[in-house]
Amino acid sequence: MSNENVGSGKISVKHADESTVVCTYDVGSNLQDALQKWGEDVVFYNFVIGAKTSKRNKLFSLTHGKEPKSAEEALLALEDWVPSVGQVKGKDKADKAMELFNSMTDEERQAFLDSLNS
Repeated sequence: MSNENVGSGKISVKHADESTVVCTYDVGSNLQDALQKWGEDVVFYNFVIGAKTSKRNKLFSLTHGKEPKSAEEALLALEDWVPSVGQVKGKDKADKAMELFNSMTDEERQAFLDSLNS
């Protein structure tokens, strides 16, 4: 993966009032730039946060996927984990909708389906 445009861009969130709030960021275009802007302690601290989050996300996906692994299987799968550079792909709307639908009780599903037909 190219580092192009990784260190700068926009972040957006939905506000409680349903508007979208957008801010920009520029943390540096490469490691040397980040070290110069922020210093070694800040860069390392944020690396640690990112690596821990990445490993936690992997553990979550192993234990909550379509075919969840047991705790032992998930821990075994993480033994060779290393931080990596990759494209983060979020779930699409259909995946999110199915996940929510599948988390409903039978009664909630039926009420939801009935509401779609009315």
